[in-house]
Amino acid sequence: MTVVAKLEAASSVALALAGIVVAFVVVRPYLSRAPNISKPVPGERVQVPQGVALAEAGRTLVLALRVGCRFCEESLPFYERLARECASSGGGRMVAVFPDGAESVGRFARSSGLPFASFAGVSLASLHVSGTPTLLLIGGHDTVVNSWEGVLTPEQELDVARGLGCLRTNAPAAEAGTGATTFR
Repeated sequence: MTVVAKLEAASSVALALAGIVVAFVVVRPYLSRAPNISKPVPGERVQVPQGVALAEAGRTLVLALRVGCRFCEESLPFYERLARECASSGGGRMVAVFPDGAESVGRFARSSGLPFASFAGVSLASLHVSGTPTLLLIGGHDTVVNSWEGVLTPEQELDVARGLGCLRTNAPAAEAGTGATTFR
């Protein structure tokens, strides 16, 4: 290989490496840019969307859902159990908020039989929510008491029910001295 051929090969390699470095520097910020939405923090005050009525006393569970969200649909049986339990035990209030339009939310609410109020066209960013489903337990002065994201584990479901004040003690287990609680 001649000196000229070696120089041509070296310059080709250097040019390719320079192209890779430039592409990495230019494209990287766009690939790693996360949404500028933080996770709800306990104690933080959230902007409750207009028209969404929170419990006057006690706590409200705000369910941030999206029409077509697979994880929201997988979580519906838990939301229905929780709503029934809260209704029978006098626990907190539940409301669902959707970023979707009123027509699609109405269809979703009717087809899924949501047993609580639903509100369409809500900016999830105002609640500091970046994904669905997200559950926000809201206390007095519109402050976040706790939050949960995604499909919940049985332990997380119990935490939600406890926080909302909708949990009964399993009588046979309690009588046996175990003090066990159930929500399933």
